[in-house]
Amino acid sequence: MTQRQINSLNMYNAVLQFLNDNNAAWNSNTIIAAAVTALGTTVTAIQKQAGAQQNGAKGYTAKKDQDLENLADLTYKLALRVKNYAVSINDLVLKQAVTVTRHELQNGKEADVLNRCKNIISKADGVASAAPPEYKITSQLIADATAAADLITPDTAERDVVSGAHSGTTTQLGSLFSTARNQLHTLDDLIEGDADDDSSDFVNNYFIMRRTNDHKGGGKKDVTDTPPPTK
Repeated sequence: MTQRQINSLNMYNAVLQFLNDNNAAWNSNTIIAAAVTALGTTVTAIQKQAGAQQNGAKGYTAKKDQDLENLADLTYKLALRVKNYAVSINDLVLKQAVTVTRHELQNGKEADVLNRCKNIISKADGVASAAPPEYKITSQLIADATAAADLITPDTAERDVVSGAHSGTTTQLGSLFSTARNQLHTLDDLIEGDADDDSSDFVNNYFIMRRTNDHKGGGKKDVTDTPPPTK
């Protein structure tokens, strides 16, 4: 959510809390009661969508980080074993190709990390049949590293899916906020119109609360959430 949306949501929650605390002042008015219920339903939907948006992004990032960590672990193990073999046969070119620290292996852009790991996996595959078993450049380790690399390969496509889902949630949130804003304006009018001798304090306090919680969050100036003046 944007800061403006967060501020608006805080406003809607403050309104609902105030009305809940002053339930006796309006619950016998069925029109106001229906408007309060409508706003509450929309606010609940906003909170649900906002939670889905946040959790989806966190889940995707956590999986990506875990996949990269696993790839780096397997590839670094291969790099060390191939390096030891290269030293034993005095192959300086091979040694140079696989000499890398754990930090260097995983540092940088995701595409660079993937290419670096794939290069080492390829070097390992090229010497696996010739290297003595003592160097443990096994086909299983190579296969595991290759599988780990394959999990990273479609990452761009996966990110597009996540981004699309995020965009869809953002669109839904925009629509819900628009609905809530209109419902709040309706509620303002209903409560202002209910200002009689028996409920004047409630109405005045309601609009004091509205002004107190009416915080904008950047962007183009918008007065649509500003409560009407008390009379």
